[in-house]
Amino acid sequence: MVKFDAFAGGIEIGGLRNMLDIKILICYILKSVKVPMKRAQICDTLQKTGLVNYFDANSAIDELLETNTVREEDFMGEPHIT
Repeated sequence: MVKFDAFAGGIEIGGLRNMLDIKILICYILKSVKVPMKRAQICDTLQKTGLVNYFDANSAIDELLETNTVREEDFMGEPHIT
C-alpha cells in the first residue's frame, strides 16, 4: 500500500501525495530544463498544474537541499536551485 505523507489540499485528482514522488519530480524538472530555477518557479509550476501543493513543494526542496541532492547557487544575482 502506498504511504501518503503529503497534504491533499490543493491537489487535483492524480496529484502527488508522497514526498518521495514529489522530490523525484523536482529533480526531473531541474534535469530537464537544464538551467537553474528559482524556488518560486518550481513551486508555481507544480502548484498551477495541481500536482503538488505549495507547502509540500517547499518542504521537498528543503529536504533536497539538506541532503545535497540539489544546490542553491547564485545565478544572475539571485538564488536559484540547480
